[in-house]
Amino acid sequence: MARPTSAAKKHEFAPLSGAVRILSVECLGQTIHDKRVAAGLTIAEAAPLCNVGLRFLSEIERGKPSAELGKVLQVLQTLGLDIFAVRRKTAQEKL
Repeated sequence: MARPTSAAKKHEFAPLSGAVRILSVECLGQTIHDKRVAAGLTIAEAAPLCNVGLRFLSEIERGKPSAELGKVLQVLQTLGLDIFAVRRKTAQEKL
């Protein structure tokens, strides 16, 4: 069995909810890639549906750290993905 890469360690899947905890730009890109493939879309088919260029979609799927957030959100919405900001509990709140 292969050892998980550091990118794999930053990608946590919650099987009961179908949620993915995004801890890196690589994980976000992989999540977008997985959803596109599951939808049966090639990258060339998905890009115009998302109103972005082929190069842009390819770059975000590969985890480009400087991708424009507005366009990334547009891609997520088109592919049926939601993104949430969830407040973490502090050490004091955990007690």
